[in-house]
Amino acid sequence: MPEFGKPVRPPKPPGWRPPGHRPPGWRPPHYNPPYYRPPHWHWGSYYWYPGWGWYFTAIVAGSTLVYVTSLPDKNCEKVKDGSETLYLCDGVLYRPTYHDDTQVYEVVTPTDEEGAAQAETMLGLSLTSPMTRGPAVRELQTLLGGYDYDVGAVDGVFGRSTEAALLWLQYDYELEQTGAVDEPTAQLLGILPPDEAETSEGDAATAETAEGEEAEATEASEGEPDAEAEPDPAPESEEGSSAGD
Repeated sequence: MPEFGKPVRPPKPPGWRPPGHRPPGWRPPHYNPPYYRPPHWHWGSYYWYPGWGWYFTAIVAGSTLVYVTSLPDKNCEKVKDGSETLYLCDGVLYRPTYHDDTQVYEVVTPTDEEGAAQAETMLGLSLTSPMTRGPAVRELQTLLGGYDYDVGAVDGVFGRSTEAALLWLQYDYELEQTGAVDEPTAQLLGILPPDEAETSEGDAATAETAEGEEAEATEASEGEPDAEAEPDPAPESEEGSSAGD
């Protein structure tokens, strides 16, 4: 419970991000625009993203900010964030601000690619929408490259080139072509150890063979006559005894 006298802050609107949450050097995902738009004489190149329209980027205070020159032609809802007013337009949040003394709107909501979950393990990786990314994907791409399969750029993004390389690997090694890092593929790449079931079956077969050999050796030793045993002496006859007396 909040302490007495301390105001309770309202929850942030969906998609809210702090100003400047994109690191320096951030590059927007590439999408083919519907038509060509020449660069702005001062702001530079325009980019296009579904749901945002045309936008441009700028480095401000060590962060990459994304701006649009105007709100989309849709019904936008005003959202209060403390003393700040944001605009929610078709699920995208915009923050009104100024850039070089010109009214612009910062795109607050992250892209689908930015919101994608980071993969923690290579097992189960496959092509998803949005595309899975992270160090685990980069490690998988490096492994596939070690098998001489072309994954395109080793960028940590599981795209169609990575899926194609994985399918070729599964085809060449006669595995089921799932396009995903399933257990047989993970064992081939060394991500997982050999199948424990196969290992236990092999150990059981080895034990059975050893037991069979031991039983055969025992039976063979029991069937052979005892060469060292001496025969019982023949009993003396009565005639022989009397003659000796």
